[in-house]
Amino acid sequence: MEEKASAYIRKIDEMGGMVEAVKRGYPQKEIIDASYHYQRLIEKGEKKIVGVNCYQGDEALPIPLLKIDKEVERKQIARTREVRRKRHARRVASRIDALKDASLSKTNLMPVILDAVREYVTLGEICDAFRETMGTHTDPAMY
Repeated sequence: MEEKASAYIRKIDEMGGMVEAVKRGYPQKEIIDASYHYQRLIEKGEKKIVGVNCYQGDEALPIPLLKIDKEVERKQIARTREVRRKRHARRVASRIDALKDASLSKTNLMPVILDAVREYVTLGEICDAFRETMGTHTDPAMY
């Protein structure tokens, strides 16, 4: 197993590292291939899953759905607006700028993200900062 793992890591290194491998779609293809192989084993009955391909019950069980009341949504929006109103605007702007700067460097982003969160920078604002500097990832359509 160790030899196979080392060979796998070498293969990724030969591609130029994980970032380059992701750009080429390599990990995604590996996941898809493994999922397909696993599903075929289930369908052939070589892999048993209780309730899926063996020991299935005859009765159809209802699936409970979680429905969020509109009032809960309204309250959460109001809470978020209140947090934004009360936070220190200059410190928030400074933390967002720090996020952008860090995302353009080799800096570990986690401490910068935590600093931003401590100043009540929202998840949406953090994501917007990263989208502004790094763009958005689109999986290569090769499957």
